[in-house]
This record gives sequence, structure tokens and C-alpha cells, in this order.
Amino acid sequence: VRGVALTSLERLPEAEAAFESLTREYPELPEPYNNLAVVRAAQGRLDLARVALEGAIRAVHARLLEARAWG
Repeated sequence: VRGVALTSLERLPEAEAAFESLTREYPELPEPYNNLAVVRAAQGRLDLARVALEGAIRAVHARLLEARAWG
């Protein structure tokens, strides 16, 4: 919620830090990576936005593998 609020206030460096923290705390969730990508893209940092999106894809992939394992 904090990162989204900071993004809405256009406090992008702070929002980026908030989303980075969430990706470290909850690496299994794709949403913080996606939000991080949006903030980085808004700052014109497209290479880093791509890295964040790749993190989101890895998180989704891991969830799908886990779901398959549970049947």
C-alpha cells in the first residue's frame, strides 16, 4: 500500500525503494516486481524495469510449479 501511495504522489524514488523492499521480503509475490517495473519505467529506466518484470515472471512460474506439485 505504501509503494502505491508514493507512486500516486509521484514520489517515485521512495516508491521504488518500497517495492524493492517488498521484493526482498516476499520474493514469491509477482505484484511487487510488477509495481517496481512500473515505477522504473516511469523514470525512464527501462532496463531495470525489464529486470523487475523478469522477477515477476519467475515468481508466477514458481507459483505454477507449486500448484502443480499440490495437484
